[in-house]
Formats: sequence, C-alpha cells, structure tokens
Amino acid sequence: MKKLIRDYKFFLVFFFVTVLLSFSSTWVNRVLNISILANRVMTLFVYVPFCAAIVWKLVTDLRSIKKKKPDILDLIYYVFALYYGVISVYRLMHGMEIKESFYYCVVFFGSVAAYLMIRSGAIRISEKELSCNICAITLYVIIYNAVYRLFGTRYVARLPININLLLSVIAVELPYIMLHFCNKNCSKMEKILYGLTIFGGAVTIATAGSRAFFWLSLITDLVVILANIKNKKGFLRIVSTLGIACVFVIVLMMADVGRVRYAIYRETNIGLFNWAQEKPEDDSQNPAEQDFEDDFLDDELLLPEDSEDDAVRHEAQQQTVRSDQMRSQLFQMGMDQVKLNPWFGTGDVLYYYQISETYGVMQSSHNVVIETIICCGIVGCVMIIALFLAIVADAKFFVSGGRSKRPYKIVMVLSTMIYLGIGLIQPIVFHPLVCPVYVLSLAACRQKLESKSSES
Repeated sequence: MKKLIRDYKFFLVFFFVTVLLSFSSTWVNRVLNISILANRVMTLFVYVPFCAAIVWKLVTDLRSIKKKKPDILDLIYYVFALYYGVISVYRLMHGMEIKESFYYCVVFFGSVAAYLMIRSGAIRISEKELSCNICAITLYVIIYNAVYRLFGTRYVARLPININLLLSVIAVELPYIMLHFCNKNCSKMEKILYGLTIFGGAVTIATAGSRAFFWLSLITDLVVILANIKNKKGFLRIVSTLGIACVFVIVLMMADVGRVRYAIYRETNIGLFNWAQEKPEDDSQNPAEQDFEDDFLDDELLLPEDSEDDAVRHEAQQQTVRSDQMRSQLFQMGMDQVKLNPWFGTGDVLYYYQISETYGVMQSSHNVVIETIICCGIVGCVMIIALFLAIVADAKFFVSGGRSKRPYKIVMVLSTMIYLGIGLIQPIVFHPLVCPVYVLSLAACRQKLESKSSES
C-alpha cells in the first residue's frame, strides 16, 4: 500500500482535488444541501496541496542553500515570488483586491514548485512512475465523465466539474500518452491501458460539443501520426486506435445516443437526417440562465424543442453566437481592468456578468493574457515568460539531439499549444486541475529528453 501511494502520489493529489471540487459544486450542493461553511472549507482545501508544495520547496532550498547555489530557474522563481508578494502587500495596504489573484497565483507557484522539486530530486519519481501517473489521471477523468453520463444524470442536474476542465486535462496529456503508446518499448499492459485512454479521450472530446477542443485535438492527432510515420508498428497502433474511436462515435450518431449528433454538428456542421432529440428534464431554470450555464466553457448543450434537422442547426448556430458574444463582453471587461494599471495589475480578475434580470455570475475575462496582466501586470508576465523559457531550455529543448529527442519536443509543443490555445478563450490556465497536469507533462518530457541525452 505504501509503495502504491508513493508511486501514484500525483494521481492521488489530483483525485483529492476533484473530490473537493465535485462536492463543492453548485449542482451537487442542490442535491446534498451542503452548508456554506463546509463549502468554504472544501474550497480552501483545494489549494492546500499547492501551498504545501510551495512551503516544501522553500524548506528544501533553505536546507541546501550552503551546499549549492540556486540556478537560473530557482532564481527567476523566487524573484517572481518576491515581486508578487510586494505587489500583494501594496494592494492590501491600499484596499485593493488580493484574494482573486491569490487563488490564481498559488496554483501557478505550487505547480512550478512541484516541477522544480521533481527536477532537483526532492520529489523522487521515476520516468515510468511519472508516465503511469499521467495515464492514471487521464483515464480517471475519462471514467469520471462517462460515469456521470451513464448514471449521474439521474441524481445531479449537471456535471459537477465543468466538462471543459475535464477536456483540458485530457487534451493536454494525450500527446504524451499517444507518443508513449507508439514507443517500441511499450509493454503489453501499457499498450492496453494507454490504448484505452487514447480511445476514451478521443470519444470524450468528439462527443463533448466543444469546437476548440475538437479541432485542436484533431491537429494533435495528425501531428502525432505524422511523427510516427516511419515507426510502422507505432503508426498502425495509433491509427487503428483512433480509427476505432471514430467508428464508435459514428455508431453513436447513427443510433442517436444522447446528444452525440448535436455535439458533432456543433463541432463540424455535419448532420445526419432528422434528429429525435428530447428536451432537458429540468426546464425550470430561466432560459437565459440555462443558456449561460450551457455556454460557460462550452459546457452542456441546449437541446431544441423541435426535432427537425433545421431547428437543431438553428439552435446550435444561435448558441455559438451567444457564446462568442459573452466572451467578447468579458474580454472587454478584462481590458478595461488592464487599462487601470497595465504594468503591475490590479488583482481584480472576476467581474459580475448579468445574464438576465434576476440572474448574474462572477466570471473572468476568459483570456490567459488578460488574466495574467491583471494578476501580475506586464512586469509579472515578463517574469512568467522568462521562467517558462528557462524551463524549456533546461529540458534541453533547444539542444539538437537527433531523431530520438524530436518526438518529446513535439509533445512539449503540442501540450503547450493546447494549454495556451484553450487558455485564450477559457479560464483554464490557472485552474487547480489543469495547471499541475500541464506541468506534469513538461516534467515527463524533460525526464525523457534527459534520459535520451545520457544514452547518447
């Protein structure tokens, strides 16, 4: 048991966070009527692993300060932390907002601290164990979504954790998983588990109805396939797995299961004959409110009352227009906040968004650039970019190493493209589920590149 906990520590932390987020969600609260105090406690505990990582790194570095000098990565990390501490104190003294930016930054600093401790050996985890954690996290997210779709809808009105947060985890990790799946040294058990993860991930993304995830994942699949075109066994393995997933989705469309046809149409504008869709069971919510809940992060999809194909198309197009309009308005709210203090930020990340006469919610600008400038200012953005470049350079990304290193460099590019690409339209970059998962992907690629360097 101790070995299992030690080997899957990152998965267990991820599982812990998902449980807290699930029970503190609006939809579970409507069923269980959890007290406000309990919700606040659970929310605070979501950030405990990140705070623990920050403190752990600080203590570890202080103990070894006499033995070794801090390198460039540690230097940038602590300079940025000091900078953020100074502007936070300034905001506190002047009555400005500090809580909203704190939630964002503690996730960032905690995730980077974990990466740096993996790198330094303070967190001991082998290359194989890290790969297993990544696969376990992704497979768990796929199962989480599938269990809700099959059974949870009877008890909880909506998916407790927003679907696009789950999709972000899957999409960010799939490039690494697909590459490992194509590896010549992949064992039989790994082929089964990684194959199931790729199949489940592809089906989950295709049937979610999110345009951004669908097309970014399609690009990712194509790049990974082309990267393995000379690896015949790996090529056939990945193509056959994705092909089976594609056939499975088509079967679901033909059988008119759930809202698969609607999702595919929203992603591709491809429809099949007349669709017999049902209205949602819970239509007590104000239509404007329900539309926003559906639209937020491209979550659940509205179902049209009419069963005709044209009505479904019209409804999907209308929702797309509303989605773009909402993001445009939130983007403008964020820009207005940026203009107040572009160099150091204001810390005021969330804004009240009025949905209807009786309903409104607090939302961010849905754009990672704007969110970062508001949290840390342009000065902080420069530090984050410098830290990222230092991490990439430390992983030997810019060092030529032949064909053996190229696939893992491609994975780093693909994961970053998805992570930041989705972050331009969704508030996922500083989320406690997505940020650490992206960092794990970078850490896994670094270990692979480092091992390849030692081999050569």
